Amino acid sequence: MRGRKLRWVVTALVALGVAFVAAGGPATAKKFIDGGDIAPGTVGGRQIANGAISVRKLSRRARRALRGSTGPKGATGATGAAGAQGPAGPRGPAGAARFVDRNGTVVGDVFSYYTGLYPEVMLPAGVVIVFDNDATNSNALSLIPGTLYYQQAACAGTPYMTTSGVLPLEFGVILENPAVPGSTVYKGVGSPQTFTSVSIRNASGCSASATRVSNAYEAQVATTVPAVVKPLHQVPVG
Repeated sequence: MRGRKLRWVVTALVALGVAFVAAGGPATAKKFIDGGDIAPGTVGGRQIANGAISVRKLSRRARRALRGSTGPKGATGATGAAGAQGPAGPRGPAGAARFVDRNGTVVGDVFSYYTGLYPEVMLPAGVVIVFDNDATNSNALSLIPGTLYYQQAACAGTPYMTTSGVLPLEFGVILENPAVPGSTVYKGVGSPQTFTSVSIRNASGCSASATRVSNAYEAQVATTVPAVVKPLHQVPVG
């Protein structure tokens, strides 16, 4: 009786095994197991294969915990080799300079040189006069014809001067010839005008005239010719 019962049990187990394999075996078993079938704390490090969990699968908190603190600053590296020299830059403007006479007295700022030889001096009054370097006198040169033009008779009213469109307006007009120390220096101001003069004044005095003038500027007294001890020479400012 007992042997018959044992055979029946074995037969039943074999039948169940065949049915399990036919149903898909372990693959089917996986379908029936989910997170709810695993008791908390029963899966440890030994049950997880090495490399099975990627960083993307970790929580943000876990990923932040994996970041280490910033290490100390490393030592400064060796200085690199010097680079090739760059091209030369444009030449800068000339430094400010002044004209002084033989005694070291400042006459005025350097404006330029007439014909490359004669100092063109910007006087403190803002007008330019020219000196030769003849040491026998302290006279100035009058490059602009020493003439004042008037629109009224007898040299009355406003005087006008002209640069003839050749020299800059900064150049002064001196009536006296030669232009000795103390001679009046006029400078042009305002806007240029064109008119026919009624009278003129020059070194010879006032006379009637019907001269057509252009580029005529109102002439104002600027200063007088300073006394100098020639020759003049240029020195840098400061």
